[in-house]
Amino acid sequence: MSALTTAAPPSLAAVFAQHWPAYLAAFGDRIPLAHRRAARAIMQCRTAELGSVFYRCHDCGRMEARPISCGHRACNACGHHKSLEWEARQKARLLPVPYHMVTFTIPAEFRALFRSNQVLCYNLLFSESAAALSAFAADPRHLGGQIGMTGVLQTWTRDLRYHPHIHYLVPAGALTDTGWIRLKNPTILVPAIPLAVHMRNRMRRALKAADFKLYLTIPAKAWKKPWNTDTRPVGSGAKAMEYVARYVQKTALDAARITAINEHSVSYRWTHRESGQTRITTVKGMEFLRLFLQHVLPRGFRRVRHFGYLSAAAKDRYERLRALLRAGAIVLLQLDKREVCCAACGQAMRFLHAIRHQHHHRARPPPGAAIIR
Repeated sequence: MSALTTAAPPSLAAVFAQHWPAYLAAFGDRIPLAHRRAARAIMQCRTAELGSVFYRCHDCGRMEARPISCGHRACNACGHHKSLEWEARQKARLLPVPYHMVTFTIPAEFRALFRSNQVLCYNLLFSESAAALSAFAADPRHLGGQIGMTGVLQTWTRDLRYHPHIHYLVPAGALTDTGWIRLKNPTILVPAIPLAVHMRNRMRRALKAADFKLYLTIPAKAWKKPWNTDTRPVGSGAKAMEYVARYVQKTALDAARITAINEHSVSYRWTHRESGQTRITTVKGMEFLRLFLQHVLPRGFRRVRHFGYLSAAAKDRYERLRALLRAGAIVLLQLDKREVCCAACGQAMRFLHAIRHQHHHRARPPPGAAIIR
């Protein structure tokens, strides 16, 4: 049998088509429902199983059918347009001040607990890290006011290992009753080491209160280990927003990073953080699925959250701050990346209708589509 099982370019869907049956047979009922849904969506994405969208060229009259995409956030063939839209919205909300990126990372001793109790642990990681950062900023020894922040949960390293952490993008200053406070030292938002200690202590109390039995599974010495909190300036925040936007609508890896698939293994490309060198890792097919699926979030879990004056509940406060900083009116970039062009003449095609199969409820046609059942 040849090394490659298909002449098509390597893809995540091809990996699942090749190795999911064996993975399903091996782990059966132990596979979380969220993982099953992700696998089903990825394998059905842009296939006849979901249905088709029909277009007609306004110029030459040519008609074309395009397969419906699954829209699942774990599918690396979907979500690009949504990521661009999210990025545009967030960039429009950037304030005319410097920004800092603050990253909270859990020690290795806690990863098994997080992987087995994702909803509880991810929610605690969000709530306690945001509270710790807000408390430090409110301290008169640091900023003495309220901050706003946008947090994005990421659970993977570049080589797909499990590594939960949250990136916060934070305007470098604080809002008080009398106005806006700028940083005394532009390179330091808050001191990172004391912040990490405070975060660890908050997390310990929160986990103990939320589930005492789970708390007891963590050895006492693990709580004495230093936690890692990184804080650094990131200029206007635009580049940092582009960085976190990549993780908003997809999971773990780009489609182009899968380099080879065969009946035994999967190879994928990644960049070594320290050296900057490109490396290729080859693992067994079932191991690749394990690595990938451990990053699929529970259904309905919010990967992105806003706090302080950037939260939805603080809209008026945010608008007052924009006026205080003399920020311009928010102008949203209109993206039209979904335009379908005619294969014959190259002109834009007009949407006609979509036919979606009833057994697959997650498939969605483009906005405004008329569904024929």
